[in-house]
Amino acid sequence: GAPAWFRPYLLDAAPMAGATSLDKDVKEAVDCYVKTDAFGEASGEDPREKALEVVLEALRASKVQLLEIVLHLEAPLNDSSNPQGRRQATKFLAECLKDATVQKSLNFKHVLTFIHFFSSKLCDWQCIEGAVSGLTTLLLQQAPQLRTLQEDDGTPVVVAMTRALFKGVHTPSHTQQVRKTVLDLVRVLLENWKSDVETLGFDLGEGVVGVIEEERDPRNLMMAFALGRRLLEDFGNTCISQEALTTLFESLTSYFPITFTPPKDDKYGITGDDLRAGLNA
Repeated sequence: GAPAWFRPYLLDAAPMAGATSLDKDVKEAVDCYVKTDAFGEASGEDPREKALEVVLEALRASKVQLLEIVLHLEAPLNDSSNPQGRRQATKFLAECLKDATVQKSLNFKHVLTFIHFFSSKLCDWQCIEGAVSGLTTLLLQQAPQLRTLQEDDGTPVVVAMTRALFKGVHTPSHTQQVRKTVLDLVRVLLENWKSDVETLGFDLGEGVVGVIEEERDPRNLMMAFALGRRLLEDFGNTCISQEALTTLFESLTSYFPITFTPPKDDKYGITGDDLRAGLNA
């Protein structure tokens, strides 16, 4: 049987009723991605990139459907004893969803199902990066469909998802890359979904402040400063409690004076002047 979260997708899969199992090469590629722990081989190449491309080519050629891949991933997605497997399986689905051909194949039922799935993974520490990445892709690529979708109680799906994000993810506890992924998602929500997320009221302000506070990495600080500014300028008193405002003020002023000097081997091109300009904007 299919995982419970994916049953709505199954209902839409009548044309695939005769499908049996994944093609051998595709199956091996999926398993390689999920089971690979190393970040690269001696050649410097990540075997997961090659594995992903094999699967994407099969999806583009309609040799396999995303449903079949999800069914194959049921075991690692639900294996409580294998956090690395859950992490990789979630990330793999998120990577598949970035493909334009896959996006075109999704209808509203698929979109809703994946939103619910990734939202449910926000409380699983190992799966947060993949879940947040998947949600960001859906918000950017499936906005017209998402704007029509509601939960059973009438709450817009995006509002429920945002609430789950702020409740389930303690951003400062994660690595720089995961924090950046969360910052990207929050930026999309504030920029593209203002009328939806502002219905959260003070919960929105507290959530955004919780995401950006304690940030210290220059790559993320530029984004954090921009989010703080947008929160203040676009949402104001209806979404920022006095407590959240105080926390935001204390968080931002803690960076004064900015004395950052990039290392000699810096790859990112962020200077102390950039940070000062971002904070003062």
